[in-house]
Parts: sequence; C-alpha cells; structure tokens
Amino acid sequence: MNKCIIVGACKESLRDFTYDKDDFIIASDGGYSFLKDNGYPVHLVVGDFDSLKYVPSEDNIIKLDVIKDVTDTHEAIEEGIKKGYKDFILYGCFGGREDHSFASIQELLHFKKRGINIILKGKEKTFEVLMNETKEFKGVGYISVFSLTDVSKGVTLKNLKYELTNQTLLSSFPLGVSNEFIANKKATISILDGCLLIIY
Repeated sequence: MNKCIIVGACKESLRDFTYDKDDFIIASDGGYSFLKDNGYPVHLVVGDFDSLKYVPSEDNIIKLDVIKDVTDTHEAIEEGIKKGYKDFILYGCFGGREDHSFASIQELLHFKKRGINIILKGKEKTFEVLMNETKEFKGVGYISVFSLTDVSKGVTLKNLKYELTNQTLLSSFPLGVSNEFIANKKATISILDGCLLIIY
C-alpha cells in the first residue's frame, strides 16, 4: 500500500512538497489552500478550520470542533489509519508556531508506539522516530540523534563522522547533536531499547 500524505498550513515547510500518484492526500485545515492553489489532489479535508477561516464546499470534509483535546493533524493521521495506512509523510506541520511544531514531534512518538511510521518534513530538515529498530539514512550535512525516552539503550551509529557502538543515550543529555554524514555513504542507526528522534 502507498503512503498517506498530510498537508498542514505552515508554508515554510511546504517548499519541497512531492507525492506519488497513488498516495492518499489529506489536507489538515489550512493546508487545503496550498493544495487547491497549486492544483494538487485533495482526497480528504480534516480540521476545525480556524486557520483556513472558512469551511470548503466539498463532500470529502470532516469538520472538527474547535474545542478538542488533540490537534487537527492528529485527527488527520487517525483518519489515514482508518483507511489502512501505516506510512505517513507530514508537510506543512513544522516551523510555524513553536507549540504546534513541538506537538508534531510528540505525534511522531505517539504514533510510532502504535506501529505507525511518520516522516515529518520541516523547512530544511526531516524528522523521524526510531523504536527498537535499525534504519539507513543518506544525506549531506548534519544529522542529530536524541533520546525521546528517559534512557535509550544499545544505540549504534555507523558511517557517520562520530560513531557509537552499543551506547546509552539519555533524554537529559544531548550527546547525539550535530553529527555529520560522510559523503557517498549510507549511515546506519540502531537502537535496541527505547525511542530516538532523528533530525537530518
């Protein structure tokens, strides 16, 4: 199954927007205007529309109450899960309001614990969470690794400027900040027990 793409209202993190023709695209509140203005498909619209300032006149809309315990983005992810998706990319959900940006990182952790994989695209950086797994990353410049759990055990970093082998990272100490990719090499990051935030 292809991925579900959710588009929020933060224009700063929409510059690199891309999708495949079989992806399912959800507009989260103000993300609707970006998609419609640029001629992109919109398969579902979810929001309380406090950002958009109006309710679109389409059939594929889920109108949320302004007073609720979760964000529009959270509800959009839930709708994607209902449709069977486990892989998500979030655009326009980071870099606007600081509190919303932090909430988006918390969403990564919340849904990862439920077996849902989310990539969060910022203005110039990408955010992912790893939980008890190994993944390869390829890029240029800096890559940072932070523990989201109090303790992350068995952390191994390979093919980066600064490598670690079976180390422990703590949420209270930023040991993994500002590592660097090595040209033409795929970095490998592993964690045996815990959750890591990867920013690259």
